Amino acid sequence: MRIRDRVKTLERIRAGDLIPNPKNWRLHPQYQQDALREVLAEIGYADALLAREVSPGKFMLIDGHLRAETTPDEIVPVLVLDITDAEADKGPRPSLSIPGVDSQVIRQIENAFEAWKLATGLTEKLRLKTEAKICDGESYSIMVTNPAIDHDIKLDIRTYEADQVTTPYLTPFDHLAVDGIRLDSNGNPIEYHFLKYAPGQSWWMSPTDYDKIPAKDVLVWSRPDRPGQLRCVPEITPALPLFGQLRRYTVATLTAAEVAAMLAGVMKSNGTATASPADQPGLGRLPV
Repeated sequence: MRIRDRVKTLERIRAGDLIPNPKNWRLHPQYQQDALREVLAEIGYADALLAREVSPGKFMLIDGHLRAETTPDEIVPVLVLDITDAEADKGPRPSLSIPGVDSQVIRQIENAFEAWKLATGLTEKLRLKTEAKICDGESYSIMVTNPAIDHDIKLDIRTYEADQVTTPYLTPFDHLAVDGIRLDSNGNPIEYHFLKYAPGQSWWMSPTDYDKIPAKDVLVWSRPDRPGQLRCVPEITPALPLFGQLRRYTVATLTAAEVAAMLAGVMKSNGTATASPADQPGLGRLPV
């Protein structure tokens, strides 16, 4: 098989002169923009942008839109590729597909979803759910109506700690319940129990008050490791003993370094233990 080299040239072009691709679907939240500014300020450009020539001297971006937007006045490295319009449109792009609906209408729906996603902070909430799944083994959230959302659609996702999913008065004789989850006769979750207050909050808050939420309104992200498992364990559980060993190793290393850095000296005398202080020879100077 012969692999084609699609790179025509490496050009140095002012970033602001590069044409943004109108079909670029990637949107970067503020924290990504801030992180990129820090990297560019500390390291600079260590990779080239990708573009194609659409007319003599005019180049349209394929990859690197955020870098170009962040440094519009900089002369940046650009790899010019010999790809066609059709090939440029083959890149991965999550899109909505509705049979019989005009593409322009679909684009409007996608834009509306993007606006709702930004208004609700969905990206950050999904990141939080990912970290919770790693640390707790499972992640829970509820679909709620939030009037404070600056969008016509008030649907929001409220995240919860896994510790809040519990049944305070669970009995061992209830075979249709697992801690925090009630099941139907087929073993399907029908409702979840969420404590109103997270464990460890102020003592005067009732630790046993909880809400019963229908399963259809609960978003659960977990990975069972055995059949019938409904509550999961943290993904980092196998590594927990290593954390303790690493802590001990770190403390031992720092202690050894501190001891090695201490100044120590030994004072010697030619006198005897029974001699009077007047008979002891004077102390001399030792080089340090």
